[in-house]
Amino acid sequence: MRKSLKMTIGIGLILSCFGLILVGIGLSSGGIDKLQVKDDQALKKEVQFDNIQSLDLDLSVRNIKIESSQDQYFKLTYYKKLDEEISHKVQHQKLNLKQKEKFRIHFFVLSDFFNWFHQDDTNNVTLAIPKNVQLKDVSIKNNVGDITIKNQQASKITVQQNTGNLNIYNSQIAKGKVSSDVGNIAIQNSSLSDIDVVDHTGDISAENLTVLNLVRMTNNTGNTNVSLSPQSAQATIVSAKTDVGHTDISHQLLQGYSGKNRLAVKGDTGNIQIK
Repeated sequence: MRKSLKMTIGIGLILSCFGLILVGIGLSSGGIDKLQVKDDQALKKEVQFDNIQSLDLDLSVRNIKIESSQDQYFKLTYYKKLDEEISHKVQHQKLNLKQKEKFRIHFFVLSDFFNWFHQDDTNNVTLAIPKNVQLKDVSIKNNVGDITIKNQQASKITVQQNTGNLNIYNSQIAKGKVSSDVGNIAIQNSSLSDIDVVDHTGDISAENLTVLNLVRMTNNTGNTNVSLSPQSAQATIVSAKTDVGHTDISHQLLQGYSGKNRLAVKGDTGNIQIK
């Protein structure tokens, strides 16, 4: 009985060593590298449109950039990897871009994880829009990745960001809600009208902000810092409240809870500064 057990253990050790040798040979010949290369291969899609009035973007893992084009055409650029389901279509002057993320096993090192969003353009979706075009309806959903909106006008907007930063630069947007579950929200040189800005975990910053009608900012965990444009500083009624933290409102601003143009800021945990 003991002899049989020793033989079984011996065979097991031999097979284990043989398996390790095969793994070593595979690694030395670039096995994982080749698997990664296959996984990372991407086909570039670049499409041009004449007229787009609305956007419906629903993505799983991408950085989204909406910016000005250099000509009179709309241009969409994105990359499709071999094992991804991502596609676009235009219907009734609405651009739809959808991505379905399949379950897959990734091989990566720690540095790859931290640098994922900065590797190359294959992680980006870029939409270039002609100058002075006012979009009627913008809807963006993104699970992982940053969203950047620059030099745009939108009559209606909905942005739902799960993990990543949301940036709005030099834009005029109205009637809707922009929100982030985990990440910072930064707004610069822009005007908001009838907009809710919601951040569950992260900081909200707004620089040179013009407020039209009612703008509400809600931050569950994080600081909120707002500087109003000279135009809004004279014509905006400001209110602020936080449960844990302190509020600092410039004495030069009008404070209250009623008025044509209002900025209402509320926080659960974090400081609020408005100037």
